[in-house]
Amino acid sequence: RVVGASEALGAWHTELGVPLIRDEVEESCWTSKGVFLALSKLTQYKYVICDRTSGEVVRWEAREANREVWPTGGRMVVEDDEGRFRGIPVAPSFVRKQAANAEIV
Repeated sequence: RVVGASEALGAWHTELGVPLIRDEVEESCWTSKGVFLALSKLTQYKYVICDRTSGEVVRWEAREANREVWPTGGRMVVEDDEGRFRGIPVAPSFVRKQAANAEIV
């Protein structure tokens, strides 16, 4: 899951975080359906592994500092893999426009 400071990322409550889906082709690539974050507002987040049955935290990512994203457009893709998976085809999705939000996928 992705858990972070914003309400869209669960406000640091792991049970409310955004579930990630493992890619069928590249098993080390995980994606989400997308969330809306406030434009031009720094959002901190981390990845957490949760038990599929109980939902309890197994472990947080081994990273001291929180990750950060600063949404600046109507739609952004956040890649935390240094571009490693850009060649994987992504299913098309529609973008809902909202004046104060950006969809992060």
